[in-house]
Amino acid sequence: MSSPFANLSPELALRILEQLTWDSNATSSVLLNCLLSSKILHALASRILYRDVVLTQEKLSSFVRQRRSDPPTTTNGLLRTLTIRLNPRTTNQQDTLADLKELGLRHLPLMNNLMCLSVYQLPVPSVSGIDFTVPPEGLAEILRNLPASCTSLELQSIKIESSSNLGTVESQLTCSNSIHLCPLLRQVLPRLEYVRIRLPALCDKIFEGTDTGDESFDTIYHWKECTINVARKWGPCRGPTGPNNSLLCFDPTQSTLPILTRALRSLLEKQKVPLADKVWILEFQSHPQEPRNPNKYAAFVVRDVLSQMSLALPHRDVHALAQDTWHLRRPIPGSRTVYKDHQVEWQWEDAVGWSYDIEQLAEGPSWQEVAASNAVRGVRVPSSFAKSSRGQRYKAIDLPVLSAEEFYNKRKINSVLWANEKKVGELLLTPAEKDLMAVHADLDMVIPKGWQKPDDGAPLLVKVGNVLNNT
Repeated sequence: MSSPFANLSPELALRILEQLTWDSNATSSVLLNCLLSSKILHALASRILYRDVVLTQEKLSSFVRQRRSDPPTTTNGLLRTLTIRLNPRTTNQQDTLADLKELGLRHLPLMNNLMCLSVYQLPVPSVSGIDFTVPPEGLAEILRNLPASCTSLELQSIKIESSSNLGTVESQLTCSNSIHLCPLLRQVLPRLEYVRIRLPALCDKIFEGTDTGDESFDTIYHWKECTINVARKWGPCRGPTGPNNSLLCFDPTQSTLPILTRALRSLLEKQKVPLADKVWILEFQSHPQEPRNPNKYAAFVVRDVLSQMSLALPHRDVHALAQDTWHLRRPIPGSRTVYKDHQVEWQWEDAVGWSYDIEQLAEGPSWQEVAASNAVRGVRVPSSFAKSSRGQRYKAIDLPVLSAEEFYNKRKINSVLWANEKKVGELLLTPAEKDLMAVHADLDMVIPKGWQKPDDGAPLLVKVGNVLNNT
């Protein structure tokens, strides 16, 4: 006798199975049982079980190894999103290279329904003894075999080695015989809607021809969002000891920022990306006196290539003995006000957390982690995609950051900036919006009229009248 569930219409049965994946008592065991029940339920459960796949290094190796002796199974064609999460602490560079190459050669060509691919090197709080980047040869194989159905791509490889012999390390990084990824990226860009790139070295070969007047670059009719993160904090977390940002391919003495910005502006001016509504470059700007001076701030700088404006987001550590005490002041989304005299004003909010969570806030975040079910978490998709009708099945995973008030109530740690702002009753650090390539050198706590620093060097401001009365 057949199960009543098996007699339901496929659409209704699929919706019930999807809802069950969010039941804390069901998880993936329900789907596995359905795989064994009947051909109809097997097909429906497979569509959910293989729809969103997250692979760590160990799971990636298992994924490609299980299929080496046999032809790849038809489950490859069921994938919609594929997230590869590589932890430098537990990942072997050579194994990663072999697995990524095999994934590209044998499996990606069969993933003809894949919409979103993320190869994501996890940031780690310490670089001690770790020198891992995602092998470019493996990324190259993935780019060569990226399915035509894939419209969202994220590549994150972080060069986190802290180096005293900068020249030799950077030369090995950018000038070796290693594969050059930029021309391969150029080949896949025209078919993408959402792209996020964070690589140790980049150049304008991603947009080859755009800066020289060559019209050979195809119009990118599908492009909606492009985020390039060139920020690179060395040290690992206590201030930079090397370049702040990604370097230019084959020339480690130069930053990639101005060249990428010119190339992107050229694309826009030639109307090569008619549908783009977000083209950002995120960089890190250090401060020569930070962290020694608590009134000085470094910053993440968001360079909006579409509006040709840039905005600095003040950033510093408020407690040197912890790793989750990084502060970011960022504009509240949607709070931008433009006045009749063209002056721009933002409302600001503070966030505190681990360095790379804070960096994701500074970036947008343009991509985010979501859960596809109780059993499938850590899927990475574009934020805009997750909010669209196509991404309604996802649940966002909030970044573990606190507001300034929450942080103080939990840790009882204050900053000089917050203490002075509470005392004065107004914000003392509100960066101004500037031109696209402007240098943001005014990231200091301001001293408002009627206040001054005390003569004894104490950090808290005092009213001018109080100082005069005391003298």
